[in-house]
Amino acid sequence: MFEFGRKNNTNYCRNKHRKGGGRGERKFRQCISLSDAVEDQKYIIRFNPDKQTIEMGIAPSSMIFVHKNNPNETNLIVGVGETRLIIPRNSAELIKVK
Repeated sequence: MFEFGRKNNTNYCRNKHRKGGGRGERKFRQCISLSDAVEDQKYIIRFNPDKQTIEMGIAPSSMIFVHKNNPNETNLIVGVGETRLIIPRNSAELIKVK
């Protein structure tokens, strides 16, 4: 009876909030992958789904320094605090930095 023109519109959820475009989707829009990071630059970790690298100290909101990132090599070297870590490129592709 009272539809207000939203019944067939798929952009709205049942409780009339917009789907998509929320904070979660905008959060990583300006982030790049750690494997694409430039050498001799500092970055902040924004997202890291890999449990092993989180245990190494590459946790979200931590600052890292990229020491060596050669696209032809399988690993890259980053610094977290006073520690230098060797990260495999396939794990670095999953990590988002800003």
